[in-house]
Amino acid sequence: MLLGAGALPAGVKVELEGLNEEQREAVRATLDLGDYEKRDVSGAELRAAYADAEQQIRSALEPFGYYDTQVQKSLSGDAEEGWNAKFVVQPGEPAIVRETRVEVVGEGKEQRRVAEAVRDFAPKPGARLDHATYEASKAVIETSLRGAGYLDARPLQKRVTVNADERAADVELRYESGRRYRFGDVRFGGDAPFPESFLDDFIPWRKDAYFNSEQVLNLQQRLVDADYFELVSVQPPLEDKRDGRVPIDVLLPRDQRTV
Repeated sequence: MLLGAGALPAGVKVELEGLNEEQREAVRATLDLGDYEKRDVSGAELRAAYADAEQQIRSALEPFGYYDTQVQKSLSGDAEEGWNAKFVVQPGEPAIVRETRVEVVGEGKEQRRVAEAVRDFAPKPGARLDHATYEASKAVIETSLRGAGYLDARPLQKRVTVNADERAADVELRYESGRRYRFGDVRFGGDAPFPESFLDDFIPWRKDAYFNSEQVLNLQQRLVDADYFELVSVQPPLEDKRDGRVPIDVLLPRDQRTV
C-alpha cells in the first residue's frame, strides 16, 4: 500500500461485510471514506478518512444497540488504479433494555391516548436497545399530549443509560403535561368571497371545546371537500396561545376556477 504525499488522486471503493442492509446504509452514511467513492481522493485525505473509519463504524452501530463492535480493516490498491477499503464488522451482542421508567405527570396522563402511548412505549425490558424505536415511542407520547390540548407539555427527564460492559440499558423518560388549552377564535383569512357566517358552519367543534388536533384536521377536510377553495391551510399559531386558549388560522385564497 503506497500513500505518498505526491500520489495522483484516485477514488475509493468501500466494502462492508458482516452487516444487514439497514446497518450497512447507516455505516455508509457515516463513513467519510464514502465521500470518495465517486470522486478523487488525495493521499492525505485517504489517510485521515481511513484512520477515522473504525470509530465511525462503531458510532453508526450504537443506535442499533451495539456497543462492543469489532472491526477488521484493510486497504489495498494504488493511486493510479484506485483504492479498495474493506471492513469486516462484528457487531457483537446488543445492549438489552433492563428497566424502563416512563411516566407523564399532571392531568394529561389521564387522557386515553396518552396513557396508551406510555403503556405501549418501546423498547420494553428484555428487548434490544434500538434508538429509532425509542425516538418513535417518545414522539408518540409528545404528539398525544399536544393533540389533546396540552400544548405546554415538556420533558422533565430524558435519559438512556448504557452499561457497555454488562450489555444493558436503562431508560428514564418523564413528562409534565401542563395546562390543557381550549380552542380560541377561528381567524379566517384570504380573499375567498364568502361571509364569515358561512365559513363558521364548517367549524366542527363547539364553543369552549378543548383543543384537539383531529378536529383541526377535520375542519381542514371539510373545507377541502366543499370544493370552494383553491387552497386550504389550517394552522394553530402556538405563539399566539394565551389565557388557556389557542386560535386557529384558516387561509382561504380565492379559487380562480370560480372567477
